[in-house]
Amino acid sequence: MKGKKFFENAAAIAVIGLFAFLALGSGTMEGAQKSQGSRGWILDWEKEHETSLGQYEIAYKDNPKSMPEPLETGLFGRANWFLTILNVFDLQDKLNMEQKLQLFDALFNYVPAKTQDEGYRIVTLGGFKNGKALQFVLASVGLNEKAPKGTHGLRIVSNSTVLNTDKGKMFTITELILGTINWSSLGVIFPDGRVIQAGNLSDEKDIEKWKKESGDDQTLLAINLSDLYIKDEIKENDAEAFALLEKALADPIADPAENLAARLNYFLCLLSANRIDEAEKTLDEVTELYQNLPEQSDPGLKLAVELEAPTLLAIHKRSF
Repeated sequence: MKGKKFFENAAAIAVIGLFAFLALGSGTMEGAQKSQGSRGWILDWEKEHETSLGQYEIAYKDNPKSMPEPLETGLFGRANWFLTILNVFDLQDKLNMEQKLQLFDALFNYVPAKTQDEGYRIVTLGGFKNGKALQFVLASVGLNEKAPKGTHGLRIVSNSTVLNTDKGKMFTITELILGTINWSSLGVIFPDGRVIQAGNLSDEKDIEKWKKESGDDQTLLAINLSDLYIKDEIKENDAEAFALLEKALADPIADPAENLAARLNYFLCLLSANRIDEAEKTLDEVTELYQNLPEQSDPGLKLAVELEAPTLLAIHKRSF
């Protein structure tokens, strides 16, 4: 595969647990660690907006007010990362589309081009839990010396812990002190502007795992590999994602769920290539197929068709 050389040169990239802490030391942002003034600024902002914002009202502020010029970055990667945040905090069905677009802008309309001491953005979503606001801090961070040349990291840290239980998720809002117990996420910004969330970075082990688990089911293999290829950092395998799905969809797919999943991934491929009109038409077809399916027991499929895909499409349509 064409990405093999990349893996050999940057094997540590896949070990996100390692460089996430190398990037920020003990988990405290460099600027906040060096200056009590910074920490006070964060906490003052937190107290100001904890009760002043109505439920799901959104505000953000940059520190300093004049940040460096943003990096031109790929919309597809930012939008996929945004879906992760909505899903982690169970916001997909709580926010309407306008609120989602506002939150996306606050979180991802500015991606800093370089690591800057004391440069960060803080985003507040009012009335998240028991009247308390959910907050995020975004900062550009350095990666370790094994990362590919020209890359840097973007780390997002929240003021909430996230605990999965038998009864669902539990969220605990804390002060906005950036410790290791709160939910956080790391992404890598590549020189060509691709924004790749840590969990989507390529790993040959994942590819081999899906090949093994798919067995002789070529449609399932196409679904799983296309999802990996279209979201990773390797441009060369995007064409392979298209080819895998187009081959699978050329013949009738017996299993209704697999047929739907293949078409959903084809929708993602079209979005990634900025073929927005085709993507919208494909999503219309997916939605019709979904409505005509027997009762679905897979909540993931419902989430993807009814909430995730429309959100992605709305973000992309607004930009083209």
